[in-house]
Amino acid sequence: MIQPQTCPICRKVVTAKANDAQSAFPFCSKKCRDVDFFRWSEGRYAIIEELDPHMVELQRLEQEGEDE
Repeated sequence: MIQPQTCPICRKVVTAKANDAQSAFPFCSKKCRDVDFFRWSEGRYAIIEELDPHMVELQRLEQEGEDE
């Protein structure tokens, strides 16, 4: 069974309106979208992942190549 999309902040069911440029999707409202944004900006969310030293070096080399 397909689960309806819910707002990640308040858990209300959210319907996406493809033609609505002002849509707050995937949030139910602008307020919930702003709450999520401020949580990110305050550092409440974090992506925890082991850093592979080889990938870090590869990304550094790619950035140096773009800068030149």
